[in-house]
Amino acid sequence: MDLAQTVSLVSLTLLYYDYFLTIEGEVNLFWTYRSLTWAPVMFYLTRYFSILGSIPIMLGHFSLGHVKLCLSFQTYHQYYSLALQMFIGVLLLLRTYALFERNFKVLVLLVVVGLALVIFGIVVLAWGRNEIQFTATVTMNQAGCRLWLDQRDASCLALVWGGMLLFDFLVFSLTFYKALTLQRDGRMTLLSVLMRDGTIYFGVMAISNIGNILTFLLGSSQTRGMATTFANSISSIMISRLMFNLRDPRLSSASRPSLRSLVLPPIAVPTLDSECLSFEGHATV
Repeated sequence: MDLAQTVSLVSLTLLYYDYFLTIEGEVNLFWTYRSLTWAPVMFYLTRYFSILGSIPIMLGHFSLGHVKLCLSFQTYHQYYSLALQMFIGVLLLLRTYALFERNFKVLVLLVVVGLALVIFGIVVLAWGRNEIQFTATVTMNQAGCRLWLDQRDASCLALVWGGMLLFDFLVFSLTFYKALTLQRDGRMTLLSVLMRDGTIYFGVMAISNIGNILTFLLGSSQTRGMATTFANSISSIMISRLMFNLRDPRLSSASRPSLRSLVLPPIAVPTLDSECLSFEGHATV
């Protein structure tokens, strides 16, 4: 088993381990709610798309196949990564939209930037497949097949991941701006909540995405993009944890005051049981 396979195995193990570790929380915090709105629907879609969508990736890494099958696995992996990051981006968009009290300008900004990055990613991937034909060498051995990317293809994929990192940075910047606004209003409890979840998420995602980008730009033909599975797994784990925190009553009442316990002026802080997220009952961000 080579280095790329080891990284993929560790990444997928983390993904499935975290799933079974948090399934009880999912049942208690999500399955008990009868209403289905955008937030829980996107949560289910993202969570199970990552769980089930990783199966072909495992097959591609660890099963034998002919050259065309190997190329199909690699193509699937690239579009799977783009789709998963798009779903995660929608969840981050909903969260940020709620934080800004459903501000239409914020919604337009996030939607425009998000759509531009998705279109850019699709164009780069389609151009790479149709024009460059991914002129990399496919290698097959007892442990599976590999697609060795040349520098040009790797640079294209690095640009796609750079766009994902840009969107994460935009969300973090908006969250930080909102936190500073609340600080000026003296609402330090909510500030700590916003910055804790937002900073941890952005920090972990930035590290994993930058690491993946560096493998594309600086790695050898055998190691370029080997951290993609890791970045996808960490993305799925972090967004799931972020969503669990939004609904967990222990985090909204026991360890810190609920937003409803704060004395705020009218229409001051968006509650997550609004039409935007419909997290009925726990107004924590």
